[in-house]
Order: sequence, then structure tokens, then C-alpha cells
Amino acid sequence: MDIVQELKSKGFNAIDCIGVGVDLKEMEITLENTNTQELLSMFGIDSRSASLVEEGENLFIIGKNKPIGHFPKENGETVNINEVLHEIKIKIKESV
Repeated sequence: MDIVQELKSKGFNAIDCIGVGVDLKEMEITLENTNTQELLSMFGIDSRSASLVEEGENLFIIGKNKPIGHFPKENGETVNINEVLHEIKIKIKESV
């Protein structure tokens, strides 16, 4: 099962469920009972201005009208996706 199918099987919308360079095994606890909007909000991302986007086997969080790999924060700054994914990995590991 590829990453997109895995995400779809956990309730992600097919359109939103697009490519997070985070191992799904690490994300399993988060993904089990989480929809796309909840996943974004868990990491402080406003779902109205950012979305999950598929790029090959990787899942990126992008902001509307922003380059892939970045999303807008509330204060208007953008953050590199790799920093975001690092934070996600840390938070998920801490919650295990």
C-alpha cells in the first residue's frame, strides 16, 4: 500500500491527502483518529490557509499561493517544510 492509499484508508480526503516525508509508522498514532483539518491544527497550521499536498511518495504541507514546502504562519512568516516535519516527528515520538 502506498502512502496515499494508507492515508486514504485512515480517513484522509483523497484531494487533501497529497505526498509528509514522515514515516507512517511514526505517524500512526496521529493518523488513526485524525482528519486532515485536525492534523493541520494539531501542528498549529490554519487549515483555511494551508493544505496537505501529494508530491510522489512524500506528503507536504503547503499554503495557498505559496511554494511547495512552505506554509503561512499566523504572524505572516513562512517556515521551511523540513522544519515542520522535524517538529511533527518530535511531537509524535514524544506522544508515544
